[in-house]
Amino acid sequence: MLARGKHSPSMSSLTTAKGDSAQPPILPKTSFSQKRNHSVFTQRRRTAFNNLVCHRGFSTTDEEQTYSYSQLLTMATARQLKGDVPEAIVLASKALLILREKQLADADDGSGGGEEAAAVVEEELADALLFLGKLLQLAGNFADASRSFEEARWIFHACCQKRHDQEMPTQNPSKKRPNPIVIGIRKKECSALSHLAFAQSQLGQSPPPPGRTSSEETNDNSDRHEQLLCLAEANYKEALEGLEEVVGWEDGMTNHTAHELAMLYKQTGRYERGIARLTRTKEKLAEVWGPGDPKVVQLNGELAEMHRLLSSSSSSSEREGVISEEKVVALLEDALEVLPPNSPEARRIFVRLEELKEERELAAADPGDRSQTSSRGGVTVTRTKGSDSAKQ
Repeated sequence: MLARGKHSPSMSSLTTAKGDSAQPPILPKTSFSQKRNHSVFTQRRRTAFNNLVCHRGFSTTDEEQTYSYSQLLTMATARQLKGDVPEAIVLASKALLILREKQLADADDGSGGGEEAAAVVEEELADALLFLGKLLQLAGNFADASRSFEEARWIFHACCQKRHDQEMPTQNPSKKRPNPIVIGIRKKECSALSHLAFAQSQLGQSPPPPGRTSSEETNDNSDRHEQLLCLAEANYKEALEGLEEVVGWEDGMTNHTAHELAMLYKQTGRYERGIARLTRTKEKLAEVWGPGDPKVVQLNGELAEMHRLLSSSSSSSEREGVISEEKVVALLEDALEVLPPNSPEARRIFVRLEELKEERELAAADPGDRSQTSSRGGVTVTRTKGSDSAKQ
């Protein structure tokens, strides 16, 4: 389906727990404490589902009850591709209602066909929650999207835990990796966590609600935003660690998560960390695809921009990590040689190169009159002798 944010347990912990191989690994911590028994954890999932779906007023009509949840999800995907995201959200929510009703009915009467059938329903429920979260994110509803992603993440984790427990008695000690099913579920868990981190980062940067003017409320809102950004960073790191271990850098989700983490550093003004993150991403991608692959060199544009931002925000005593303008130009030119000429990234890099050349020409022509030249979103603003001129 198409749609578009502490340490995670390693893959070895999924196959062998510390101290006692008969014990399951400890669940990691992100947004809430996990020191609770299974019944409390299950109740939290049911409550979150009801708040997200049932309380939004979605219900199935007699006609819609003739559709299976898979048909509803297919219809939701079609609506999304046509641009009707609100209707896609409604259809996906109705599919979730059917899945939840099936899950509860099977749990109550024991007619679910055994543990394997129950596990399948759990995984399908998590898939649907992940899809709904992406739709909500497309609609800009990051609060509900984050709840959907978090719910999906923990269901995936529980499914992975159950399959691990089932394999423990018969598992070959020499087997270093879990079976492909466990790998697939673990990847989905990390993907849901990455999407959760993105939603949290958007909530952490959103403006305060209108009408709130008291200093106390402003401080509370600022603290909440800071907490969300910290959670987003921690969840990005955990998701990236898990994806690196489970699927490696061959998988696009690993690259996507690493890039989003770098963008979070950029948006919060931590340019040194952003540069370090992008540099490591380039190195890892180069090991897999080669240093000249477009997936590798296209990062040069963001690296050059980060260095520019770091240079403009650093004092002379803080510029040890800042590269020269010539090296910035070299990064951009290397990328321009490899990227397809008509790609958006190539066009953006070309515009930036032209801006840099113009700035250098102005500086060489009359360095005394040129006091400051800056670039903002593709517009070069040059301040000379108290007057401003802008060139598009």
